[in-house]
Amino acid sequence: MNVAATPVLESASDIKTFCDLGWEIYERIAAFLPSNEVACTVRLISKSMASLFRGYRSVQLSEPVPHHAFLSHWSRPEALHNLTLKQRRQLLDLTARSGCLDNLQVASTAAGCPLTEEVLIVAAGSGHLDMCLWLLQRKCPCGPDAVAAAARAGHPAVAVLLLHEGMRASFQAWAAAAGAGHWAVCERLLADGMPCDARAPIAAARGGHVGLTHWLLQLPEIQLPRGSSLVIFQTELLEAAAYGFELAALQQLHQALRLQRPAAAAAGHDGDNDDDNGDYDRIDSSLQGNAGGALLAAALASPIPDWRAKVQWLQAQRCVIRDEDGIRLQEPEVLVRLPDCVERLDLLLRPHQQEGFLLQKTRTATDVLYAAIGAGNLSLVRYLREGRPWLPAHATRAAERAAEAGDLAILEELVALGWSINSSVVEAAVEGGHLHVLRWLEGPVAGPAGRVALRAAMGPWLARVAAESGSSLELLVWLRERGCRWSEWTFVTAAGAGCPAVVEGLVARGCPMPEAGEPYLSAVRNGDLVMLRCLRQLGCPWGPRCDTLNQQALTDRGVGSVCSPEVLRWLAAEGLQGHPEAAAPAGGCGDPDVGREPDAEEGR
Repeated sequence: MNVAATPVLESASDIKTFCDLGWEIYERIAAFLPSNEVACTVRLISKSMASLFRGYRSVQLSEPVPHHAFLSHWSRPEALHNLTLKQRRQLLDLTARSGCLDNLQVASTAAGCPLTEEVLIVAAGSGHLDMCLWLLQRKCPCGPDAVAAAARAGHPAVAVLLLHEGMRASFQAWAAAAGAGHWAVCERLLADGMPCDARAPIAAARGGHVGLTHWLLQLPEIQLPRGSSLVIFQTELLEAAAYGFELAALQQLHQALRLQRPAAAAAGHDGDNDDDNGDYDRIDSSLQGNAGGALLAAALASPIPDWRAKVQWLQAQRCVIRDEDGIRLQEPEVLVRLPDCVERLDLLLRPHQQEGFLLQKTRTATDVLYAAIGAGNLSLVRYLREGRPWLPAHATRAAERAAEAGDLAILEELVALGWSINSSVVEAAVEGGHLHVLRWLEGPVAGPAGRVALRAAMGPWLARVAAESGSSLELLVWLRERGCRWSEWTFVTAAGAGCPAVVEGLVARGCPMPEAGEPYLSAVRNGDLVMLRCLRQLGCPWGPRCDTLNQQALTDRGVGSVCSPEVLRWLAAEGLQGHPEAAAPAGGCGDPDVGREPDAEEGR
């Protein structure tokens, strides 16, 4: 999110001395300053400075922003007027990424919505310990994803802090740290008494961290996931290594596993388990079944330069993709971005060109096609369609995905390659807020099919889809001009999306307001104080449900897991009394005295 810096005329006794310096000196000084500092401070010294540094006209909110500029901009209500609830949450996330706690405190007040777990995830992943402490004090929701984010980014202090807060997420922390190759985080987890989970070496192998993988395998008492076995674990480990290791490291690991005898004590399993006893030549035998196909598919998708050599070696071990279970492309979105993805896919799909493998080729090709659409890989879309007349019938959501992404080039190509346009494509374009796609459907290139699909989709439901997605007022008006009627529920869903400008625009253009107070309930569920104020200013009726709003605020956990005390106080100020909690002391979202979430001792 970029924010334009607005020049402000200032005068101070020390500015004249600075302005007497030469222009080259100014530019040298600016070269040592963060771009946000130049945009928000240096440019505003004078008109001459604004002209000299006219290239610094935007502010990156994910980087530190001078507090004076942040406060000046975001403390103005009009700065949030055109933002949806989703965008206001994004403001909180970006500010958390910057690490400026003062700015986050300003943003949390201005945004008028509860702090969500995503804010803590971003702060933890950026390693901002002080910010994480502040968020926890505000009872910001915390879950395993925040722990994993800190571990993945290599911030052991933050990860341990969150784990000590009662998060039962040690295995997520182990896997995230190992997958990113953060040896120090793994050592810190071990030192804090958190036993290594078997998913950690698997993640390390997939990440290509050979030394860390072997170090983790040497740790005592590696915990296997419930329902797993040593054979399953080591087969999955080989599959991960086929993806992340070079050939020599893969061969070394394979040989080590072949020679290894199962250790019941180390695995935490009973030594009488038939799956874990006997010579460990089961690794070789399992590679000739479904596991071998999985290894081969992993090698074909590997980002390592010697992937061809790994494929040839695995084929020499009699690894064959036999059936559907043998093909498990875990990250097709990574594969489609590789420069030689067509060659890899040709090897992957070639065994299925013969008759009798319809399910396998449709599943693999469909998954890759959807990933190619997401990546905007037009040439790969063409390759996948060539020689596969069955693909449009099986990849039925291809055109919808292109429309939702707003990728008109891909959508045009799909139509040319045999995909049809229907009302679902229209709805997908509306969900994505892509007016240019709707105009294309109406135009000559899409032909009669596009216009038929538009007419079929028009109705109150489509208006609700547009409002719920936070689409612009322009898109909503465009739909209404073509027969998409607005209803009271259009207004309710727009209130839930949280953009005051859109809600005001709907009222100005005659959209009916409900009489039963549903917009207020929607805003209360979101903890959206900005929208509540907007609705009140517009004269939206409370309706007969006004007495339930306080109860809704206290009992509905909503996206923030806890109710904002500001919402409760606002309801009380508007005359909706009846609950002592409505007068709770200030503390922002997640105040410990309001809507408190149970802690670990209470069965969290």
